[in-house]
Amino acid sequence: MKEGIAYLTILLVISFVFFLVITNWLETGEPAIVFVLIILAADKILDKNKWLIEGYLKQYNRDKSEDKGNL
Repeated sequence: MKEGIAYLTILLVISFVFFLVITNWLETGEPAIVFVLIILAADKILDKNKWLIEGYLKQYNRDKSEDKGNL
């Protein structure tokens, strides 16, 4: 469950950043198509780079354990 949420979070962040860069650079007239294609590309990037998700989960778990220690 945590991996799925981490994957979705990173996918949306990467997709949004790519979308802003590409639409400003190419000045496309079809933003919906561009966003769908960017989501597909970001999905392939995340499939090849599992360390992004693992690093995000380690940071999340470390922050969560520090919060429990402060209670």
